[in-house]
Amino acid sequence: LMVYVGRAELFGGGQMAAVAEAEGGLVYSEADSLANNMDTVLLLEQERWEQLDEEERLAVLEVICNIEGRYLGLNKRVVLMASTEMAADTKGAYSNMLSLIRINRDCLMEDISEKTVNTVCHEMFHAAQHQYVDIYNSLSPADRECYFLQEAAVYAAEFDNYQSTITGSDYEDYYTQAVEKAARRYAISATDEYFEAIGKYYESMAEE
Repeated sequence: LMVYVGRAELFGGGQMAAVAEAEGGLVYSEADSLANNMDTVLLLEQERWEQLDEEERLAVLEVICNIEGRYLGLNKRVVLMASTEMAADTKGAYSNMLSLIRINRDCLMEDISEKTVNTVCHEMFHAAQHQYVDIYNSLSPADRECYFLQEAAVYAAEFDNYQSTITGSDYEDYYTQAVEKAARRYAISATDEYFEAIGKYYESMAEE
């Protein structure tokens, strides 16, 4: 899900500073790779996840955001925060204007870690889709006709008329958008990779 909101609705002073930093165009590096953050990723193992409080869970998920940002080639940092003001059926939402993911606090604290990671990966892919559209929109009309940019053209059109249940659209209209279908596919694949990596880590430890 994506949402467009004003800053004052969401932030206090400390969070405003974090967003200002995110808008400074900081890029991701090798330090944000999965391999260099495996100790944190291991905290997603369900028994360990259940021992974490809200702040600790958000810290782990912020690392997931950074891993995804590096993998997806994002040109700005994405900030993560928990929200107590989201509808029960909304797990997360991304604001491109703020470079911000809001995650439903109830989902953060009650869902299993795998579902929570799926939400974060879904919203991070929306961030990548927005960057893809920004690149597309920067091209000349002739260049936009390139066959390989057809997907970007669809994304751009949908973002211009985004169907959101938050603003009263039907769920089916929201769910069947190409940007949402692609984000769901990506999130499933990315989430599987994290938990496969965790499984392989413990297998390697058992063999030593």
